[in-house]
Amino acid sequence: MSAPTDLNRRQFLQLTAATGGALVLGLQLTGCGPEPVVDAQGRFAPNAWIRIDPDDTITLLVGRSEMGQGVLTALSMLIAEELEVDLAAVSVAFAPADRAYDNPMMFIQATGGSTSVMTSWEPLRQAGATAREMLRAAAAARWQVPVAECRAEAGAIHHDASGRSVRYGTLTADAARQPVPRQVALKARDAFRLIGHDQRRLDALEKVTGRAQFGIDVDLPDLLVACIARPPVFGARLQHFDATAAQAVPGVREVFTIPAGVAVLAEGYWAARTGRDALRITWEPPAAAAADSPEVSTALRALVAESGLRVRQDGNPLEVLAQAPQTLEAHYEVPLLAHATMEPMNATAWVHDGRCEVWAPTQNQGGARDTAAALTGLAVADVT
Repeated sequence: MSAPTDLNRRQFLQLTAATGGALVLGLQLTGCGPEPVVDAQGRFAPNAWIRIDPDDTITLLVGRSEMGQGVLTALSMLIAEELEVDLAAVSVAFAPADRAYDNPMMFIQATGGSTSVMTSWEPLRQAGATAREMLRAAAAARWQVPVAECRAEAGAIHHDASGRSVRYGTLTADAARQPVPRQVALKARDAFRLIGHDQRRLDALEKVTGRAQFGIDVDLPDLLVACIARPPVFGARLQHFDATAAQAVPGVREVFTIPAGVAVLAEGYWAARTGRDALRITWEPPAAAAADSPEVSTALRALVAESGLRVRQDGNPLEVLAQAPQTLEAHYEVPLLAHATMEPMNATAWVHDGRCEVWAPTQNQGGARDTAAALTGLAVADVT
């Protein structure tokens, strides 16, 4: 179990002052990658944050991507459960691209493999429980009563003996002055109010009403749009292209090659797409003929007929099948499917003042940041 980051009182007060009286908590994730994130004093720095503002706003900074799997809601449930607040009380903000938010199972800031809840289960619950205990301690100090007599419920600390209660937001400054507990007790499973129970998704309303902002919605002054002509067959290479017609399209600024194909840069999407469609391109087919669906199916069926590598065995299934009076055999198959997205693949980059800002609907923020740094020649730290 990972202990919360050990901040001394001076550091916590400085952090609180910098955030307008909010209670800000960091949490430590073990195994966050080959290069630990270290603070100015040489200690492991927190890599995810809970913030409670004086107006009772609770913010969770999430370092995972929401791709429809419900991760924003799931991770918020972990915090809300231990903090004893309703799920609707938690607002979520996406974390910036930073090694501090690396997925400890992937060693890069990325989302995949159903690892978001797995890697956040204890750390986020600990963070919520730590905030809860500091708020209880702050209320106990204010009322001059034992901490054991104070309980957290519905975003407030209650003292049943005197009938007093105080909202979390009112306690943020006092809670920030409390020592950060090194260990906290997590709730037992049979006490869960949220985890394991159906919840409404936090992002559902914005999505069904069209208010949700996606990567493709980003707009900047003087923004140029690029459309790319890609090879029609996997493995094909660009042999020659004629951009005469494309460059004649109003709004087209430039046509150039990139490793993925030919890019048409224009003042807007329609001009870029029209220019791309006007390109005359000759592609060199791959050296080996591209496999088609029937060939892929044949290869897969041949592999199924072979003896596979046994990685685990419970009992003796082959013997049981051989002794069964009746067996049922069925073959299910689907064609090769692209890892396609509902939103058109896109990214927006703004290079200015020695920095590069990137907006992208990606599940690999770490890779996107490294690529942007390599393309611009900037340091990784100058890419956000």
